[in-house]
Amino acid sequence: MSLRLELRSAVVDLAVRWTQEARFVEPQVWEFQAFLKREKLAEFQLFGCSSLDIRLLAEDVSKKQELRLLDFQDPRGSAHFVTVDFGDINLGPSMAAELAQALQAEQSLSELRCNISNAHCLAQMGQLSAIELRGNLGEPALEKLAGLLQSSESLKMLRLPSTGISCKGAALLAAGLQQNDFLLELDLHANAIGDQGAAFLAKALEVNPYVLESLDLSDNRLSEAAVPGLQHSFANSFSMAVLRLGEHGSLKKTPSAAVGLEGEPLQPPRDLQRFAVRCHRQGAEILVHDRDPTAELSDMQQDEKELDLVFSVPGLKRHHPVHVALSSRRLKFTAGEVSFDAELLEEIDPLRYDVSCRESTLELSLTKAQPGHWSRLLQ
Repeated sequence: MSLRLELRSAVVDLAVRWTQEARFVEPQVWEFQAFLKREKLAEFQLFGCSSLDIRLLAEDVSKKQELRLLDFQDPRGSAHFVTVDFGDINLGPSMAAELAQALQAEQSLSELRCNISNAHCLAQMGQLSAIELRGNLGEPALEKLAGLLQSSESLKMLRLPSTGISCKGAALLAAGLQQNDFLLELDLHANAIGDQGAAFLAKALEVNPYVLESLDLSDNRLSEAAVPGLQHSFANSFSMAVLRLGEHGSLKKTPSAAVGLEGEPLQPPRDLQRFAVRCHRQGAEILVHDRDPTAELSDMQQDEKELDLVFSVPGLKRHHPVHVALSSRRLKFTAGEVSFDAELLEEIDPLRYDVSCRESTLELSLTKAQPGHWSRLLQ
């Protein structure tokens, strides 16, 4: 439908213009001629929360033909919280320049999710509450992000999964964390920081025990040798509540202090319903689900030692974070916005598993505690 987006957001206005224009990405010297006419941005998504039932919200918006800033409520009680997701399209130099200019004029955007590594554009994101980046990040981009960590009092969540961060990148981010008093969540899963990069981050938590509530280092080529230092820094942190180490397990505790210079605990999230708005050249529509999306087991293969599971996960993308928590008889995971929790009828080895994801599909390989054939899997 034709829907006006009255969000007072320069970035949203820019995204709408991108979808309306017949624009093209900048060709790279290595690209084949057939790929030189790809669309610049076919669509993007907005995410928000509302105290209204989402169907009622959709009906109200449809009648008014308008989506306003007050429709995007903040679960933590601030005036509003608007998320823009540009998907996986790589924002090249000209798009990055336009986005940087829009960010300088931004008034209402809270979170940005995009595939960009332009250092100048990243430097303009300090007023955002949350940033999620995709694609490989080079050293200049990580230097700018480290600078944001040192200067931004707004940034609460920084998610950088599968962005090619190495030990050197971890060192840059760690240096920023040592001077940060506001960041709540740092997601670095599926990178390659290694033991030395983990040591830099552990040192940052030791130097600054009031930064972060959650740190995800899953799938980062960590050996057993890296774990004690991280465990020590986690135990001595005043603010940390969750540390995820992939195959080395997860640590949880109740923090003794909140992140932030004021030392005051955050307000608990309000009970709101999340919604998405798909925006494209023909208009926009609110996406309504009859129920919360759930993961469903779609295939199971096994031999005497291993169990391979395939789950159908609505809305899952390759870049989405996946968190797996195993015990000998329990399987839990969170993939994107979907969670799964089930009791197992036989025992597994909770320290040995492999996980991968692709479009709407999660594959999980488990190791049986005792060799044999399972006739059933779940309670």
